[in-house]
Formats: sequence, C-alpha cells, structure tokens
Amino acid sequence: MTDRKPGKAGSGSGILAPVAVLVVAAVSGAFFLFRGEPAKPPADPAATSRDCAEELKVIHEARVFCPGNRVEVFKFAGTVKPQVTGHVRPLVSDKGRTGTVIAARPSPVNGAPALALVQWDAQDWPEEDGTIVSVPSFEDTIHADHLRLLR
Repeated sequence: MTDRKPGKAGSGSGILAPVAVLVVAAVSGAFFLFRGEPAKPPADPAATSRDCAEELKVIHEARVFCPGNRVEVFKFAGTVKPQVTGHVRPLVSDKGRTGTVIAARPSPVNGAPALALVQWDAQDWPEEDGTIVSVPSFEDTIHADHLRLLR
C-alpha cells in the first residue's frame, strides 16, 4: 500500500499532458519541414498571349491567343469531320492534340473572335471507335475554351 491520500495525483502526472502536446507539435513541425517540394500545379488553361494586334487576337473569357502561338487541346472538344481532315471517318478532338494558331474567326453565336483557326500538326488522332490513325496536317477552327498555350 501507499500512503497517498485519495484524490491526489501522483508526482509525475502534471507533466504528462504538456509533454504530449510538445511531442505532437514536434512531429507536426517535422512533417511540414521535411515533406519535400510541393507538387507543381498543372498548366493553367487560361494562360494567355497578348503579343499581337487587338484585331488578330482570339479571345474567350481569360484566354487570349495570337497567330503563331503553339497550342494544345486540354479537354474534349468534339469531332472533326472528314471533309475537313480528308480522313474517311470523323476524328475525336481530345486532350493532347497540338497545332499553331493561324487566325481568329468570329463565333457564330455572338460574332466575338472566340474561334481559332488552327493548323493542326500531322499526328495520331483517335477515331470515334477508338482506332488510332495517323493524319497529315490540316486546318480547322476550334473554340478557344478548349485550348491552352504550349510552353
């Protein structure tokens, strides 16, 4: 038996809580210090080019493109018809297609210069059934909302 009075804590119990708090703080601090470099954010689709005359710009919301800008499709943009590409079936304009802006074209909806006439690179394109085909370079328009600058 001990000679402690009931209701009195032992001699070391008053230190336990502050020590636990310090240990948690030290571990948390070490985590933030040694976790390494933060991951780079993905390329900003709204990155713009403003190095051409106003009348030559393709503009949609925060996106601005000029003739000569290298661009890529960063999200699904529909299909490209055979009469445009010269290929026998429609091609899927999906993420990763690359080309060069040639000119601005007016939107059929409001007349704003939101469409880019693009010289698409000779590259592999998917058909609607998923078959991948090599297609030579061709020109077609695409809405600026689907493009980002290549850096």
